[in-house]
Amino acid sequence: MTVLAPFKNDNADDLRSYLAKIPSVDVDSPLANIPLTHNARFNIIDDLPFVGAPALYDHLQYQYLLFPCVFDTGNTKWNSVRRDLDTYLMHMFEAIPTEISAIWGHCVGFPVTLTLSAFQGFVKKYQISGGFFFADYPNSSAKEVRKALFEQKQFINFVIKAQDIPDSVQLKADFFEFYKSLGDMPTPPPGSII
Repeated sequence: MTVLAPFKNDNADDLRSYLAKIPSVDVDSPLANIPLTHNARFNIIDDLPFVGAPALYDHLQYQYLLFPCVFDTGNTKWNSVRRDLDTYLMHMFEAIPTEISAIWGHCVGFPVTLTLSAFQGFVKKYQISGGFFFADYPNSSAKEVRKALFEQKQFINFVIKAQDIPDSVQLKADFFEFYKSLGDMPTPPPGSII
């Protein structure tokens, strides 16, 4: 999902200050409260950059809030994906209603009375098609990705420590102990993998 919503006025400084206080990757990030989220971010677009001649100067009429987000669907049919978007927005609405109002409340058309259907309608109004979309892990859930990245990190730590083990028999024993311990490790919570 990619949402591009115009600001109500040309002053995004209040939202910029609010967003600066949100941890970008952390279990305390509001987006970590939505376990279906693979990755997401809020960006404020003030204007278009001038890339140099022969391009012409082009300016935006508004400042925009850009919200690209990748979330679990598990479906490939268009109607299923639309239902999954509604489900994701429902999870978002239930998990972070205060943050939704604090962030998107600066945008044109944000509902005065926030309800689930009004929020879904607002997002769909400003949802844009990204055209070609790349999914890092198209067949894995966010939980599976967190588990795999955690295991990768643990394996790297094991390899670094294993460089100091000169005895191949001990190294093999340590590796199998490490491998066995991976099965006992819980999946890390959203926002905890950097």
